[in-house]
Amino acid sequence: LGTMLENRISRPTLLIVPTVCMQNWEDEIGKHIEPGTFKVMRYYGTTKPKAKELRRVDVVVSTYGTVVA
Repeated sequence: LGTMLENRISRPTLLIVPTVCMQNWEDEIGKHIEPGTFKVMRYYGTTKPKAKELRRVDVVVSTYGTVVA
């Protein structure tokens, strides 16, 4: 995460995690990043995010089931 902040990667990083771990990942990111400097999006379910929305976030947290659907 620190490297991403330093280099300001232009595309979001996709984290694929088990469904039960989604909130935990979001919480852990929040613990290690200064509030307001890093945007996290939860992508879960049938609604796909638009490209415009993805350009505004640093990390997308999703599940294997959502990504392959």
